[in-house]
Amino acid sequence: MAQDRRTLLTGAGATAVGAGLASEAGSQAAPAKADGGRVLGLGGVFLKVADKKAWRAWYAEALGVKFEDFGSAIFPHPKAGVTQLAPFAADSDYFKPSTAPFMINLIVEDIDALIERAAAHGAPCLGRQDDPSFGRFAWLLDPAGIKVELWEPAGT
Repeated sequence: MAQDRRTLLTGAGATAVGAGLASEAGSQAAPAKADGGRVLGLGGVFLKVADKKAWRAWYAEALGVKFEDFGSAIFPHPKAGVTQLAPFAADSDYFKPSTAPFMINLIVEDIDALIERAAAHGAPCLGRQDDPSFGRFAWLLDPAGIKVELWEPAGT
């Protein structure tokens, strides 16, 4: 799987960083144009699920995610890692076994403890990749069948 990750995440003028792509100079928000406006970062992942209450409960119990009263989980900017928006080829099998056209990547601490906890809540680890240059990765499926990539960045 490590070779698959490098193949998917590297290309002309790109360097693999965590779970996506960044320019060799580093990924930063585009400067404001004369006509105003710029993208500052990724604001969240929004998805449809059959049972919101059960889905939130699973994330709370299996991964320790705290949800606010209004229903969302709020994450301050992490001390490690980056937030990325990365396209994959339409025929990529990287999100399998999920059939969803997207995957959720979560920056984590103590990936081993989370893998064990998720397995106890019905989500066994689908695979692992530990790479000193990128960090430690593990994959699982959430209750909605969405592939979740856990990422513990190198150096954390």
